[in-house]
Amino acid sequence: MIIKGTSIKGTYDYVKRFYPERFEEWMESLSEEHKTIYSGAIIISEWYPVEAMIEPTKKIAELFFDGDIKKCAWDLGRFGADTVLGGIYKALIQIATPGFLINRASKILTTYYKDADMEVIDYTAKFCKIRFTKLPKNESLIEYNICGWMEMALEKVGCNDIKIVQLTSLANGDLFSEYDISWI
Repeated sequence: MIIKGTSIKGTYDYVKRFYPERFEEWMESLSEEHKTIYSGAIIISEWYPVEAMIEPTKKIAELFFDGDIKKCAWDLGRFGADTVLGGIYKALIQIATPGFLINRASKILTTYYKDADMEVIDYTAKFCKIRFTKLPKNESLIEYNICGWMEMALEKVGCNDIKIVQLTSLANGDLFSEYDISWI
């Protein structure tokens, strides 16, 4: 199970930006395997084991979020979307609509998570229901990270008052992870 280097680099950049004075403490908290990944050149186009995101995210939650993995992973997802969509895709996102984004959601997902599958079950002008039938690992922090990414992406295309409600979860043993997402 693998994840794109973009997510690994985003995790690194997040700690560097928001916790620079404690960056070394975070690095020292990582296993040797992940220390090696994060202290080397992170190649954003390469694929890494999904654990290279999971352990470091859990350490960020422990050190900076009082152990709140949901808040931590969600925030990391928001940061990732803000970075990517505020960078090379900024001009495209400024003219995009929620429908444009949602229609491309499954393709966007597979640029980050190779072993993932998502479908849009329902879509209206202010609502969509999405379902993940496969994630690279059934881990709640991956689900939270994706939710944070989706929330920021919708904000970037002009949506407000975004609500993401998780109905089911692969991480909790359900057959799929399903979300109702609404906005104004």
